[in-house]
Amino acid sequence: MIKKLNQRIFLLIMLSLSTIILGIIILFAILNYNNTIDTTNFMMDRFIGEEHIKSPEGRGEDYKIKPEITIDGVYNFLLQNSKIIQSSTSIDDDKINEYALKIAKKNTEKGIIGKYIYKTRRLNPDTVRITLMENENAITHIKTIFIVSIIISAISIIAIYELAKRLSKMIV
Repeated sequence: MIKKLNQRIFLLIMLSLSTIILGIIILFAILNYNNTIDTTNFMMDRFIGEEHIKSPEGRGEDYKIKPEITIDGVYNFLLQNSKIIQSSTSIDDDKINEYALKIAKKNTEKGIIGKYIYKTRRLNPDTVRITLMENENAITHIKTIFIVSIIISAISIIAIYELAKRLSKMIV
């Protein structure tokens, strides 16, 4: 009976503390990821800009990539029906083009692919604008935060285990 009570108290302490600590660590890692991606997307918006052109047919606004803007490591693509119809780069890099096509199929607004952080904007159901920014430092930072989070989580679980074991014995 005392052994069962000890086990129940141990499990209660272990689960409670583990949930709190792991929740905080996971929240920190997710917030850091989102902040890094959002900051990079903000920089992309400021670097690139968009040119809104009123359509003469009254179809609303068309979007064109400003061809005069060229920044090393920043690439713009306009895709229609999963085909690249306009690109801000004269580089015929198959890998970047492949990334743009993969991103268009993913149907996500922002994220990481390879060594690029990307942002998409759906202009209409079959047209999407994709901006890729080479940012290995930010991606390395995100990976480092996730690795540190995993290490801290493992250490925390071990410490919580020891603490729960001692506390349950003291309580019983």
